[in-house]
Amino acid sequence: MSDLKKAERKKYKEMFKLFDVNGDGTLSVDEFRLALDKIGYCLCEDYLQKFIAEADTDNSGKISFDEFITALSKPSPKEKRMAKLRRLFQGMDTDRSGYITLKDLKALAKKSDSEQMTEKEMKSVIEKMDVNGDKKVSFQEFVQSMSNE
Repeated sequence: MSDLKKAERKKYKEMFKLFDVNGDGTLSVDEFRLALDKIGYCLCEDYLQKFIAEADTDNSGKISFDEFITALSKPSPKEKRMAKLRRLFQGMDTDRSGYITLKDLKALAKKSDSEQMTEKEMKSVIEKMDVNGDKKVSFQEFVQSMSNE
């Protein structure tokens, strides 16, 4: 992968060599499982098989170094979710202050063609998400409130 810096690529290459027990330049399912065990990471068999299947783009049954780098470079489901939440938060933070406030909700309501929330309802939304009581919602509070639903 050309996006990787030389230092990162070297680090991945060293890791790959450690995992490649038989030295054939590819990782089998067993080698990958053993490598994960060595670093204290246990994947259930279903997830391991799914990861291998997604990483093995040439359907050889093994993971080449390039496939290994590509698989490790993909954002995790948690990273994808956080990115979606960040975009949603930024869309609601109309004044780009880094917080969602009553003012932001009013601005959104003004732009919206849908049924309007009352100011009381907007205040209630802010109060439910506002953990520290400062009458504004930080990204952390937003993520926490979205995780609780």
